[in-house]
Amino acid sequence: MKQLFFIPLFFIFSCSSKEVKIPGDIIAKEAMIEIYKDVHISDGMVTNQQIKGVKVTNQLKKSYLIAVLKKHNISMEAYEMSNAFYENNAAVMLDLYGKVMIEISKDQALLAGEKIENKKK
Repeated sequence: MKQLFFIPLFFIFSCSSKEVKIPGDIIAKEAMIEIYKDVHISDGMVTNQQIKGVKVTNQLKKSYLIAVLKKHNISMEAYEMSNAFYENNAAVMLDLYGKVMIEISKDQALLAGEKIENKKK
């Protein structure tokens, strides 16, 4: 359902010819795609655990975010600054999330293929 929301917005902003220059102190788009992908996977893990209590859920999400940033060797400050930059540049953010959705879909297809292969054996 989220994909349906992003598709029209993607086309609206993709028609813009204005190229946004990404400053040197901002995490590169390619790295942010991998970070956002891992963040969304970890958020899904928290959601699947069906934890009762907003405080506990938020603490778990924060600990997963810290683990994701550690995996990518990124500080919380660099992530927050980069995330704020991308959030303030809608066209770039939509492009990033389009690519994040593609990467998550690829991973999902691979996992589904592996599950099918395992069932056949």
